[in-house]
Amino acid sequence: MAITADNASNNMTFLKELGHTCNQNSIGFDYKKNHVRCLAHIINLTTQEILKYLKAGDAIDENEILM
Repeated sequence: MAITADNASNNMTFLKELGHTCNQNSIGFDYKKNHVRCLAHIINLTTQEILKYLKAGDAIDENEILM
């Protein structure tokens, strides 16, 4: 079992509580090992940061590019 989460500040609180509850009920859950970061969210954040620094230039005719 694993929990996939975004980068919310209260994720660790949730995971620690879940781990505590699971362990009380004899369910093996380690909040550090069973926390999976959402790859789509990480890619989205990274892309947004990169796009902040890109500037659009003048359009170039495709025939000029292909020559």
